[in-house]
Amino acid sequence: RNLPTVIVMAPPAEIELENTARLLDPERPHTIVVAGGGHAAHVLLGLLGANPLYTVKLWDARSHHLTTWRRQLDASGNLVSVTNEGAAMAGVSALVVQGTVAAVSDNPADVLPGADMLIIAAPAFAHDTYLKGCVPYVSDSTVIGTMVASGGFEWALRDAFGDRIDRMVTFGMDTLPWACRRTVMGRAATILGTKLLVHVAVTPPGSYDAVLCFLNAALSVGALPWFELAPGGYVATTLMNANAYYHTAIVHGEFAEWDGTPYAAPPAFYDGVAQELAGATIEQLSTEHLAIKEALIRAFPSLELGSVVSLPAFFYSLYGDQIGDWSSLARALQTNKPFKGLRHYMVPAPGDEDGYLPDVDARYFTEDVPFGLVPIKGIALCAGVPTPTIDRLITWCQGMMGKQYLVDGELRGRDVAETRCPQRYGFHTLDDLLTCDRSLAPSIEWDELPESDTGVENRSAVSTGANSIAGSAHDEMATLASRTADNRGDVPDGPPPLKVARHHAVSSPPLPSDMFAAG
Repeated sequence: RNLPTVIVMAPPAEIELENTARLLDPERPHTIVVAGGGHAAHVLLGLLGANPLYTVKLWDARSHHLTTWRRQLDASGNLVSVTNEGAAMAGVSALVVQGTVAAVSDNPADVLPGADMLIIAAPAFAHDTYLKGCVPYVSDSTVIGTMVASGGFEWALRDAFGDRIDRMVTFGMDTLPWACRRTVMGRAATILGTKLLVHVAVTPPGSYDAVLCFLNAALSVGALPWFELAPGGYVATTLMNANAYYHTAIVHGEFAEWDGTPYAAPPAFYDGVAQELAGATIEQLSTEHLAIKEALIRAFPSLELGSVVSLPAFFYSLYGDQIGDWSSLARALQTNKPFKGLRHYMVPAPGDEDGYLPDVDARYFTEDVPFGLVPIKGIALCAGVPTPTIDRLITWCQGMMGKQYLVDGELRGRDVAETRCPQRYGFHTLDDLLTCDRSLAPSIEWDELPESDTGVENRSAVSTGANSIAGSAHDEMATLASRTADNRGDVPDGPPPLKVARHHAVSSPPLPSDMFAAG
């Protein structure tokens, strides 16, 4: 089957788990439960359900959606179809996959007992519903994963399962594998574009190879995306939560100076008039998030954070030659093919007014702030890193939402308990954060733990480090732009290479385009 060869550091003997071997068995039938019901859940159902070895079930906690699911599945013969508009990127001329859904329920007791794997494909604000709801019905051998870990997924897992989580395999991606949209609720979805690379946090370390091989075989469309280990584990996926940076910066760029007049139509999300402002804000955010990375490495020199890169570099690593113009970050956003046609989430103006108003209940607010920026700010506070741009975005967003997370630069607002910041779970130092994260086992030497109460011995050194990397995103943009011939939008050779952790190397030819079709 030409599966990738994965080389990992030998794990501690006490965490060898038999479910790792089961995942590696390509001939063993699996029962996989998809939790959610949105865009990504539809794609998962189609891709996984097309494999005859997989019995795929859906758990949608939103009871009011069940009637639609059952009606559509009855009409389609229990099939969910996935059309891949980005097939050319994967070297495939056209692709339509139909996957069988064996069962649908809003009750975990109906679908979870006996499941080999639970994959949560739902916004972060719904994670607790699924994590705490699944606890009585899954065994210690059930693999628990999420399509996007967002901020603090490891902490939420431990909050739901307690010490039991130490006996389980878990994984979380730093981004969705595809830009996708549900086209018919309960029946069809479209992949608008496939990302090049997805980093995955995995626990325990002994399960790296099994989880990554499974994901590359089961979810890659043709040869893409490539699922790679996230050096730095769940801390890295929290810091590299690109949606939290990009979405909030773009929403702020569009609406920060809005005077309250309804829009005649929902504005374009990525190619709107505010993108130059948003691009500048994203570069400022990039400097701050690299400063947090720098602080973590100062505190723990052996900590691998190779997947935490500048935000422009991360964007290019995802979309590569699907971007038409690399001359600036704003132009890259505007000319990325999978983003075409996407618009801001808006709601009709109330009363007799015509037009549309920003939807503050959309996931760009309800997910990307409390489960994105706020956890990142929490890590920054543990590390003693100033984050004025992050603070400004959180302050503006919480005002739009009617929430209070950040007060005078500290996470002590009345609504902090609704977030996944580390402070909610009682973590206030880097020691607290990193000693509880099982995904870091091979990359951090625990005798490095500093004695200071912040986990950083010298706060002024952190500020100096932040200043030393200021402008790195701008320099990176200039380098990339210089590779664009005459700024005509010609695509350069490819995105900048990403650093790979020293303890994890991959050696493999590209996955064949017919791998999924072959089962």
